[in-house]
This record gives sequence, C-alpha cells and structure tokens, in this order.
Amino acid sequence: MDSLKEWLILYLKNRDIILRKILNISEKEDVVTIKFKDKEQTFFILPSLSLPDLSKAQNPAIVCLNTKVNFNFLLTNWEKLASFKSLSLYFVNPKSRLEKRWILFPFTHHSIADNESLKLGLMAMFETVDEA
Repeated sequence: MDSLKEWLILYLKNRDIILRKILNISEKEDVVTIKFKDKEQTFFILPSLSLPDLSKAQNPAIVCLNTKVNFNFLLTNWEKLASFKSLSLYFVNPKSRLEKRWILFPFTHHSIADNESLKLGLMAMFETVDEA
C-alpha cells in the first residue's frame, strides 16, 4: 500500500508543478486528502479494489493496482461505481514499463459509452498499463 500512496503523492505533486493548486496533503492510513485552492479531494488507497464508504468524501477517488481481479471487480460493480457522480478510479502499476496508470470516471464513461462495448473499451484502457 505504501508504494501506491507514495506513487500517488508524487504523481499529484508533479502534475501540480505549473498550476500550483495544492495547498495541503494529509495522510491517514489508507486515505490521502488533498486540499487544492478550488476543491478538496479524498483518495482511498486500496491495492485490492473495493467500495469504501464514499458518503462523506469530497470528490472521491480510489487508487488500486492494475490487476485482473480489480478489473473484474470494476466490471461486476459497474452500475454501483457509475452511480457516484464525482468518483474517479486510478488503476496503477508503478513498475509498468510503459504507462504507469489509467484513470476512469465511471459516471461520465457510463453516460457516453454503450453497454455492448463497455468491457472491450475498459479492457483497451486496462492493457495500456502492465498488469501489477
């Protein structure tokens, strides 16, 4: 879990180098909260994807390893995950040779994608990162 948390914090800091919107980063076990100038975002670090209590989280994000088990969890729980308007999912492999992550916004993806091609489209994103 620590490597995912470390990867996330480094990734977010690097992404913020130019805009400088991060005001504060706080860590508590498997949760990282980032306070930006314009919003707050809560990242749940879950190597094995599950559905935490998102009810009190602002702009929730789940960071998990890019594994087949997590991918299958995504497919099985798609309707539930897509019901959270501001949820984002980060599928990560810090040791991947090519891309290190793919990011998904289930609510948005669900509203523009058709169900027939859902698995194929998600699999295409999954395959851009080496399996962890």
